[in-house]
Amino acid sequence: MVDVDDPTLAAGLRESLGGVSGQAAELDPADRERARDVAYFTDPIDAPDAGTTGSYSTDSGDVSQVVPLGGMRVATWPVGTPPHSWQAVAAGGSTGTEEMIYAAKTIGGTLGRLLTDPDLLAEAVAEFEDRGGADGYESPMPDDTDPYGPFGIDRPEVDFGVGGDATVDDDGTAAAD
Repeated sequence: MVDVDDPTLAAGLRESLGGVSGQAAELDPADRERARDVAYFTDPIDAPDAGTTGSYSTDSGDVSQVVPLGGMRVATWPVGTPPHSWQAVAAGGSTGTEEMIYAAKTIGGTLGRLLTDPDLLAEAVAEFEDRGGADGYESPMPDDTDPYGPFGIDRPEVDFGVGGDATVDDDGTAAAD
């Protein structure tokens, strides 16, 4: 559980949202009861949509098709806050930062477990393979697509800073030194 640094801000944001019973209804009844009278409900809960495909966007796209990928969500604003609203921006300061750190620690701990528990790693790989693995995935993006072309800019060079001056050729592959 994350402590809210500014309970006055949290209470003001929650009050400005008005009724949030619709969003709170998505919570498990036990969680809903605990969340009813607090400005920020930051207790860990099971994801209400666990095991389903979300209807939100991420930047993981093709990556999730070629390597195992996990994700998590954390509360960075009060229940009922519309994304991209002034309340979301206001809450993104201290609480957003605290929750980002919480998520980073959780993801790092998960990686640590995967790297030190061969059975768990084998289970994750087997699940990925059972779901199709990387074999047979074909990106819907044509190979000759130039994402910079529509903007009239040249593809930037990338210096990875490892083993000399690594750059990326026009075809997106690492250039030889």
